Amino acid sequence: MGETAKKLGTADHFLEDQMAEVEKKITGKLFFRKRKKEDPPQEKLETWLHIESEGELKQHFLNELLSFQLKWASSTLQATSFYDPCVEGNEHLKLLLQRIPDHYLVLFKPVAILNDVPLQVEILILGPHEIELITFIDEKKHTIVYPTKENYWKIDTVGQRRSMVSPLVMLKRTETYLRSVLNSYNLNYSYKKIVLGPNHRIQKGYHPYSTDYIDVNTFEEWLHSKRKLSLPLKHQQLKVAEKLLYHTKTNAVNRMEWETALNFNEK
Repeated sequence: MGETAKKLGTADHFLEDQMAEVEKKITGKLFFRKRKKEDPPQEKLETWLHIESEGELKQHFLNELLSFQLKWASSTLQATSFYDPCVEGNEHLKLLLQRIPDHYLVLFKPVAILNDVPLQVEILILGPHEIELITFIDEKKHTIVYPTKENYWKIDTVGQRRSMVSPLVMLKRTETYLRSVLNSYNLNYSYKKIVLGPNHRIQKGYHPYSTDYIDVNTFEEWLHSKRKLSLPLKHQQLKVAEKLLYHTKTNAVNRMEWETALNFNEK
């Protein structure tokens, strides 16, 4: 167990080491400072010692992997973005990254740019053959949801009836962004809208075209359909992802190491 924990402690430096090798090949000099390999902190060792089952071990591994996934997703070889730390604790994002296979690309609530105007949109999952526009029902567990044509849906929470903003409103906005990008580049890619309530019950009611309601009764089936689809990333899938990202807002800065390398080469 101690040797495994030590390996975990060195995994955080994998990206820096790889980048250092690439930089060395490009400039012939080593600008990325390699960190000294250190033993994992005491709290990590204590966490490993308290793992009692295979299921807990798998979940712990996925939680440790999440930080690396976010670092990878928010960085390139030359630039990096500083995401809000609360993103790492977002349960919806964690669910998607940990339970959906890697051949699905996740755009988590990007800020789209349409006609030079920023527009907050919902989640997009790009599969090998289809894009899913997803919005979560953000209500208490066991809430019963009643879809309607109106801008507000009815919900029952512990016997109390009240209203919530229709999730279809944000999905329509996201659809506008997606269709605009696809049409601009003459890309043909099917898509559908999904209202996702993993801990809720969605009653029969208003059900617009090309829209699925996934609730507590169908959530695991929905996940299983993705896991059993064993396909590599497709060229068209990556092309669509590239164009979507091009029309989103990005806040990034050049890595200090690359700034140093560029200044050195200029001299």
